[in-house]
Amino acid sequence: MFNFKKLSLFLLAALIAVQFIPGSRANVFADTGSNFVYGDVNGDGSVDSLDLIILQKYVLGNIDKFPSENGVKAADLDVNGVVDSIDYELFKQYLTGKIKDFPVNNSPATSLIAQSTPIPLELKDNNIVSYKSFNVSLGNSIGSVPREESLSYNWRVISQPSESNALIDNPSIKNPNFTADTAGDYVLGVTVSNRRVTSDEKTLNVKIKEFGATTDDIDENAFTKNYLTGYDFSDYIPLSDGWIIVKSKASNKVIFLNVFTGTHGKEFVVDGTPDRMEFDFEREILLVSLKDNNSIAKINMKTEKITYIDIGNNIVDITLGEKGIVFVLGVNGTGRVIYVVDIIKGKIKNSISVKEKYGIMVYDKEENNLIAGELGYSPSTLGRYSFDENTFSLETQQISNDVGSNGQDLAISVDGKHVAFSCGGGNGKGYTIFDIDSSDINKKFGEWDIGAYPRSADFSLDSKYLVASNGFEVKIFNVENHKAIGVVSKASGSKCNVSFSRGGKIVYDAGTDILYINQSGIIQAEVEPPQVLQSPTARTTGDRIALKGIEVNLDGSASDKGSGTYIEYEWAIVSKPGNSQVVIENENMVKANFAPDMAGQYCISLTVSNEAGESEPAFVNITVQNISDTVDIIESIEEGYLEGYLPIKPIALPSGWIIAADTRNVVKIINVMTKEVIAQYQVSAIPNKLSYDFENDRIVVSLKSDKRIAVIDINEDSVYYIDTPYSYNGIVYGEENIAFAISDDWPKGYISIIDIQEKKVLNSIEVSVYKSGLIEYDPIYNNLFFADSGTSPSSLYRYSFNEVTKELKIEQKINNAGGNARDMNISNDGKHLVLCCGSGNGDGYTIFDFDATNLERKFDEFDTGAYPNSGAFSNDGNYFIASNGSKLLLFDANNHSLINTIKSGSYAAAYDKVLFSRGDNIIYNIVESRIYYYKNPIY
Repeated sequence: MFNFKKLSLFLLAALIAVQFIPGSRANVFADTGSNFVYGDVNGDGSVDSLDLIILQKYVLGNIDKFPSENGVKAADLDVNGVVDSIDYELFKQYLTGKIKDFPVNNSPATSLIAQSTPIPLELKDNNIVSYKSFNVSLGNSIGSVPREESLSYNWRVISQPSESNALIDNPSIKNPNFTADTAGDYVLGVTVSNRRVTSDEKTLNVKIKEFGATTDDIDENAFTKNYLTGYDFSDYIPLSDGWIIVKSKASNKVIFLNVFTGTHGKEFVVDGTPDRMEFDFEREILLVSLKDNNSIAKINMKTEKITYIDIGNNIVDITLGEKGIVFVLGVNGTGRVIYVVDIIKGKIKNSISVKEKYGIMVYDKEENNLIAGELGYSPSTLGRYSFDENTFSLETQQISNDVGSNGQDLAISVDGKHVAFSCGGGNGKGYTIFDIDSSDINKKFGEWDIGAYPRSADFSLDSKYLVASNGFEVKIFNVENHKAIGVVSKASGSKCNVSFSRGGKIVYDAGTDILYINQSGIIQAEVEPPQVLQSPTARTTGDRIALKGIEVNLDGSASDKGSGTYIEYEWAIVSKPGNSQVVIENENMVKANFAPDMAGQYCISLTVSNEAGESEPAFVNITVQNISDTVDIIESIEEGYLEGYLPIKPIALPSGWIIAADTRNVVKIINVMTKEVIAQYQVSAIPNKLSYDFENDRIVVSLKSDKRIAVIDINEDSVYYIDTPYSYNGIVYGEENIAFAISDDWPKGYISIIDIQEKKVLNSIEVSVYKSGLIEYDPIYNNLFFADSGTSPSSLYRYSFNEVTKELKIEQKINNAGGNARDMNISNDGKHLVLCCGSGNGDGYTIFDFDATNLERKFDEFDTGAYPNSGAFSNDGNYFIASNGSKLLLFDANNHSLINTIKSGSYAAAYDKVLFSRGDNIIYNIVESRIYYYKNPIY
């Protein structure tokens, strides 16, 4: 039936289309040299509403090409190189008469000329110098462009260091941000376009440096201003290229500032008023003393994480040592204290009290000398202390009162040889600055004559030049001959703090609120920049499953020490079950351990450190289960096998853990999938059967040709032996410290009742059994089962056990339970028993499902098709797994029907054993020396 609503819409569309028919409007332009007309997108020779409909479908994405081969060009009505909604709107206006012609047809010659004329684009400066992790505002480089509202920008990375993954944020805007992640040279490109044309691409060279760069890549044109205000310059750290680290006390900020552009590369807010600063270029750590809370802010530039080191006393000064050591000058109630602080671990390693009223310190890295000076006293004392990097101890070497009065500033050359102690009263007879030998502060190399009232001095990185100020002018001297080589500036402040930039081209002269910027006029010798040390990386094992009471080994040997010379480890418990009292042993070793005392979730962290820094923590999450848990916590199971184990049934635990004996007579607790061994116990002879005491977490082991049994105490991590009158082929744990073991004598044998707690045999009874070893116990009905092994026919026995008198009594014997018995298993509910016989239990190759409470009765049978070798019930009782020597057969235990067949590693000539994991997710098959494991297809 035709839908009336659809018909109405169709008629309405047709009416609209009729209104758009242009009639006599035929003023269209045919492109010279091409057989098409602008607007004729279907190529039928006319421009009408059909073309509009096709154009609409194209713009909406309903079609991806036009009927005409020239359709794209014909549809580009504004000649901007793309077909979009603007062309669609122009077409509608043309058909409705709002415009008389398409823009492309108004002046074809002009349009074609416009396309060939690029937009003018100029860059003010096509060279930028910045530091890794700094945001660079690219738009500051844009010079002149036409004033058009419709201009669009396109930035791109043309080239970058191979290890860089840096991208431009919002590359389609005029002023995007670019943050480099690696030092090196970058080339960026930018174009500007309107709807018609695009500019030629201009390139911008961006040099990204490490913080410790030792060259100034600037020219004289950069010095457009000679001072800067608005910051606290009482202490600052010069970098290269006009960058400095400065403070803002008002907002508790530490700022990376470019003095020429005013750009803030980075800024950090600290928890207190910033005062003294040091930068560890090797570790990229900025240290800031906080005047009002007696601590040091440690700013990691790699992670931008801020941590705090509590000193406990007012901090006067800090100076950087080596290998992550900073010296902190503090004031307590009795005087001055010099603290030795490990900035990597954030700990005070040592301290020394001094009677001198020191106010400033410098460190000689070459000879490990700490030099400290008094400020503002007459005379001003200078002290030298040797530092032992191994013991973290400071020892007084020299104290001198003969170096000057009214100390103002202290500096040391990078080569560690020269100390400049600027004293307002001068060092000698006149207003000079002594050139003091750092290894013997009573020795002077000479003096630099700065004139009246020396205030401040600093050495260039190459140790060849000294810049000094006397509050009136700034001069540069030759360090070796002490001669002045030039006056940098006549402008200086009474409270001045002079320094070179790291590249040597700039001299800064700072008062508290003003910073003067001067060209130094020197050419610094090439200085090797400090190597940026790579902090170590903590690595440990992945998340895992563990068992309560069994030691968990933690391994950090995969950690990377970075570029340090040593590595230290620190393990910690992040979280654990609420009542757990567990602690980590060997928490500062590469391999640590702990024994979980409760089931539940544990999270352990590993942090590694060395002189390069401290790593981010690595975490390992450990799920701890009780050994008796019947839940398998496994994400995925890939089948495989363990090699080198005895052909006896292991004890199945949860989540892939088993207890098995290897061919070297070692009983192991091992995870079959991860191959992790969490406990192993050497026993004295070949184990022939294992049984587990879940009440007390003990393994009982019968030993071949050894008149004793082994008992493995998991909680005590120990093995002890109980002497017995016989050697046994099999053993099974009962209840309440009682185990049953069956001897290997023939034609008569013995079953012994053994008290595991008392470590003695209570009694033994004589039984008739051939090749004994098949023995199981049902704790629900207190029934003990055993059977002949490998004979035809094979007899099956049921004995009851009296828990009071500790006596066994025969209840049933089945003389012909099958031929060539090989395996026996009882269900957890004590109701079902199987005796797997190679010839089958009955007439065919089947496994009888015996009623364990009455062996004369059977529930049904499992048909294996051939040669039943082994069988086992799942722990939940719903399934039964059997082996016929070549395949594993999974049955429904309730109706005895076959569910699935699993190809196994066994073969017809091998006697194999099967069992489920405690959570039933894994099926095990023991074949000769291998323990195979498979995913249970049901779970």
